[in-house]
Amino acid sequence: MDKIQDISAIDFKKSLPSTGALLGIDYGDVRIGVALSDISRMIASPFKTLAHVSEFAPLIQENKIVGFVIGLPKQMDGTEGQQALKTRAFAKKMGEVYGLPVLFWDERFSSSCAEQIFNATGISHKKQKKVIDKTAACYILQGALDLMKNFS
Repeated sequence: MDKIQDISAIDFKKSLPSTGALLGIDYGDVRIGVALSDISRMIASPFKTLAHVSEFAPLIQENKIVGFVIGLPKQMDGTEGQQALKTRAFAKKMGEVYGLPVLFWDERFSSSCAEQIFNATGISHKKQKKVIDKTAACYILQGALDLMKNFS
């Protein structure tokens, strides 16, 4: 399997039109968390948790998505394991099917940061399970948006 080419956040931003929403994705075997940016790419918002990749087509079309920021699950030492390989395969397919640029974002702490927020606000574990994936996707997307704000 060919690996999707990793690009820098600078090159990713250069590949995008001046405005248009981005989709943040926290890919998992069971659920796929999705976050959406505004068209000016300032703010990410948790959007949906999807059960299947077929649910992306209407979402991308309705929201006029111009690119994907996909969380890449690296291990703590920076290496990539089995889940990273699955995520790369998913990203490759998304890039090919929709013809949109893909930026990988290190997601090592996205779920744990989301859990800390929930724990601090007293949200029960049962409710957390329903929203953790889209919240992690939001954390991933907002990190990329914040970094890209530094590039002119």
